[in-house]
Amino acid sequence: MDLVIDPKTIGIDFKIVDLLVRAILIKKHSASRAIRVFSNPIRNVVIGLDKGTSFVIVIIGPGKTCRLFSSPSI
Repeated sequence: MDLVIDPKTIGIDFKIVDLLVRAILIKKHSASRAIRVFSNPIRNVVIGLDKGTSFVIVIIGPGKTCRLFSSPSI
């Protein structure tokens, strides 16, 4: 089975990510964007051309929600 990323399932700009999504792999070296996980404390992952060339995995814990800002490279 191949893994396919469906942007409609993951989420769109300024909308809550589908509640079935528990983690997102983010490319840090892209246009300025952000991912916010609503937890305690709130976690903001900011990406941009000045953030290096690595990737980061954003974990969305059970019962937590996540929102994408400006359609990050996922």
